[in-house]
Amino acid sequence: VSGDPGAILKRKLDFGVLGANQNYSGIGAALDAVHAKTVWTETLAEKLKPQRIDVNAFHPGIVKSDLGRNLPVYLRLPFAFARLFMASESKSGNYASTSAEVAGMTGQYFVGTTATALNFDKAYQEQLWQWTEATVGGVLDSQRDAS
Repeated sequence: VSGDPGAILKRKLDFGVLGANQNYSGIGAALDAVHAKTVWTETLAEKLKPQRIDVNAFHPGIVKSDLGRNLPVYLRLPFAFARLFMASESKSGNYASTSAEVAGMTGQYFVGTTATALNFDKAYQEQLWQWTEATVGGVLDSQRDAS
């Protein structure tokens, strides 16, 4: 599940400050995370293609979710009202994951029923993959050491 293409596809991670606490922005961190997932979509699509596993991303559209559950109290009421007008399911998600027309397509980004090939820079993909392995590997190693 990705996000709005304008906010997600053009975003660029700053690996020098990624994961740092200075100048932290919750919205910025959420956008970085969704962007990273979308970059991984293309990376995993390439890595899993020999096994014939399709990996795609999609923009869910405006759907009902629990995203607003942690909003400040003064924003929860307007958010609850807006939910009345939101779709109960993601047409993009349903299409990307169940349509026979999509079978065999991989490394795509869906908005509705329109697929666009992801085209992130290969060096950027590799840098994110290496950063992720180092970060997750370090956490896993420290958990193993603690037990």
